[in-house]
Amino acid sequence: MILKLEEKHIVEVAKIHKENLPSFLTKFPLSFIEKFYHLQISRKNQLLLGVFENEQLAGFVFGTDDVEKLYEDLIQENKFYFYFNTFKTLLFNPKYLLLFLGKFLAKTYVSPCKRQLVYIAVDSKTAKKGFGISLLKAFEKEWEQFGYYELEVESKNSAFNFYKKNGFFLVHEANNWVEKKYLLGKNLK
Repeated sequence: MILKLEEKHIVEVAKIHKENLPSFLTKFPLSFIEKFYHLQISRKNQLLLGVFENEQLAGFVFGTDDVEKLYEDLIQENKFYFYFNTFKTLLFNPKYLLLFLGKFLAKTYVSPCKRQLVYIAVDSKTAKKGFGISLLKAFEKEWEQFGYYELEVESKNSAFNFYKKNGFFLVHEANNWVEKKYLLGKNLK
């Protein structure tokens, strides 16, 4: 069963994110990830869906209609907390420092599309049950009226082939010092 998630689901969403997604946000404390999703669920035009198995959250998908403002409110409302945790995370994960430097020093591609699937994750304990494709289809049904959206994926991420098999095409390829990233797009009509 797939449902729109509510505040009561945020702790479970944050745990699944922390345990199953390779991202910079995952390196932050669980409390920070919870703050991120609490803020997102309260904003307009965000989509957070979850798949349940035996009344337990087994996975989620999160999208935004303005990817450039994704962290803006979080930073504004929690400046010290954000900067302290960012500094600590970069200190213990220097590869991300290189990524940030690469973004500032290299030419960056800015897509005209601001609607993006930001995160999709399935709990590893429930993997291989088709929850990922179910979440993707439910997400696309909710956003069908928009006709198009994008997502960003690292070349080392095993989900890259999943996206290609499910109709995504290459919009832009970015090489930086640490990893190659792809911006993928998908037409929904």
